[in-house]
Amino acid sequence: MGFISKRLNVSGANQLNIPLAQNGFIYLYDIKLNKPFKGNYFDNAIISLSAHPKEGYRFVKWSNGMTSPKIDVTMNASIKLEAIFEKK
Repeated sequence: MGFISKRLNVSGANQLNIPLAQNGFIYLYDIKLNKPFKGNYFDNAIISLSAHPKEGYRFVKWSNGMTSPKIDVTMNASIKLEAIFEKK
């Protein structure tokens, strides 16, 4: 990331870690995550996530406490986010 950060005048090396969802699916932008995800992002990068429950389940919240199934996360630190689902 060093060459790119110098060329684009950006900083930071923040890791987004998303475990494989239980009882639902997570989308990173429009990409369905079918396995655990780890990605590195520069400071202030905005990441869009959405949680979709499997049939018979409902979305409860994200592990950071946010309760909307669709969220935008500003990457200013490394973070692990998990979608939490429960039976209806």
